[in-house]
Amino acid sequence: MIENINKFQFIMEVLNLIILFVVLRKLLFKPVTEFMEKRTNAIKASIDDAEAQKTAAYALKAQYEQQLSEAKGTMENMIDEATAKANRRSEQIIAAAQEEAGVLLANARVEIERERQKMLREIRVQVVELAIGAASKVVESNMDTGSNKVIVDKFLDEAGAA
Repeated sequence: MIENINKFQFIMEVLNLIILFVVLRKLLFKPVTEFMEKRTNAIKASIDDAEAQKTAAYALKAQYEQQLSEAKGTMENMIDEATAKANRRSEQIIAAAQEEAGVLLANARVEIERERQKMLREIRVQVVELAIGAASKVVESNMDTGSNKVIVDKFLDEAGAA
């Protein structure tokens, strides 16, 4: 009987274990397995999304680097154009200043020549007056001053021409 009880008890234990396994499988293993699969799929999706974002970030980085390079090139072109424009403008200013200096110098020379001629005329008049004064004191006669001036002017012209 002990053997029967043991056999019966053993069969019952095995049967309980099978029922427990089936019940646990239905109630616990299947939801846990589904949860684990969902979690695995979510992790794979997150990894795929991260890879896609990483690829997009690299593409964006390359695009920004290209735009930065183009901006640098544009900036260098603008600097070169501004420098060339400034050089042309400075050359124009220098040329205008040289031209103006030439005009001022020519005007100054003309003015100097005009002043020189004026001074020579004034000196000539003074020399004539002094010569007439000296001649009239030497001659002590009443001579015509106008005719004396003409004679002295003629003499100075001939002396100046010689």
